[in-house]
Amino acid sequence: MSMKLRAVIVADVEFKDLATAAEFEEILQTYVEKIKSHADPDARVALGDDMQIDQVQAAIPMQERRGETGSLHEIVFRGTRGKYKTRTFPKRKKDLNAD
Repeated sequence: MSMKLRAVIVADVEFKDLATAAEFEEILQTYVEKIKSHADPDARVALGDDMQIDQVQAAIPMQERRGETGSLHEIVFRGTRGKYKTRTFPKRKKDLNAD
């Protein structure tokens, strides 16, 4: 495989309660399994020589969204899975004199 890209599906949803959200998240998981196996027999692109699926995830993060999702072409993925470095600032002279 030569191009590593990210496929994104976003649904802005509202739920009456967390139980409904949890139920919908289970439905999303069934779609994850279909995507993993690429279960569409009519698909023009097939797993194997044409494409490879490295990972599929579906979740409803338990954080309120502030508004509707913008264009998917403008989404920026941030962060790292590595260790975080704690940043410390050098003490200022004023702070050193307070001791």
